[in-house]
Amino acid sequence: MITTIVFDLDDTLYPERQFALSGFRAADIFLKQQHNINNFLPIAERAFLYGLRGNIFNVVFDSLGIRDLFLLQECIEVYRKHKPQLTLFDEAQKIIKHYQKTKNLAIITDGLASVQQSKITALHLGEYIEPIIYTDSLGEGCSKPHPAGFTKVMDFFKTSGQNCVYIGDNPSKDFIGAKQLSWKTVRIRRPRGEHAHLQVDQTKEADITISNLLELETIIPA
Repeated sequence: MITTIVFDLDDTLYPERQFALSGFRAADIFLKQQHNINNFLPIAERAFLYGLRGNIFNVVFDSLGIRDLFLLQECIEVYRKHKPQLTLFDEAQKIIKHYQKTKNLAIITDGLASVQQSKITALHLGEYIEPIIYTDSLGEGCSKPHPAGFTKVMDFFKTSGQNCVYIGDNPSKDFIGAKQLSWKTVRIRRPRGEHAHLQVDQTKEADITISNLLELETIIPA
């Protein structure tokens, strides 16, 4: 019997692009107000929407003809430390409310702990989900697919893997550690999701794939 439902954060409970676009706006304001540099935002947004990831700030600075590495790092820090404007997927709000009184709920999320904490705060998730496991705080090498985060959840609720399910969107890392501990796994695969088109070996894939979190109601009785 499933007693513990654990969610990934980015692109599972809220659209990850919201954070990126919010951060670009913060960086744009910083550059305009502090350095009189314009046009960062439209170039960054266009690069992101065309699928560029990982080095957007470098690309935008090159496009603007800026060769100041210190300013580049300052801009990245503004992005990471800004207070984001985020909203949950409507279905995420509903499914959390659906299970809130009958199941243990938790989150396991990768990424810089300080950045992920700012997202949790913006989404008010800490008010009704505990624990929230930041794998960045567990030690080097403990991000997914490492099973450390999943073990922390089992220890917190004093339960076994057979009673747990993990819902995530990135099969390249989200389900491997969970499956090693006998968790059930569910992939949320929305048509416009960041990893919607990712194909992986069956050993990495989730047990079940859904396109809307409300489908969980037919899979996991409340």
